[in-house]
Amino acid sequence: MLLPNKTIPYSESVISKFPVVLRFLQMHGQTKVGVMYGELKKSFSSIHAFVQTLDCLFALEKIKINEDGELLLC
Repeated sequence: MLLPNKTIPYSESVISKFPVVLRFLQMHGQTKVGVMYGELKKSFSSIHAFVQTLDCLFALEKIKINEDGELLLC
């Protein structure tokens, strides 16, 4: 996981991507992961960074996934 430190600036850290995902969910509501990545991939360096961001938000109980495989805010 990319956390900010002396060599990794905040702008490249996974924490800086939290608002991007949360704002998207606020605006669009329930969304499939693939659709969200398609819309936000310009904001991420790789799909790995996108998945790490989702993992962190899920662990922090800021997002959840429903039985249809859609992400939503908690």
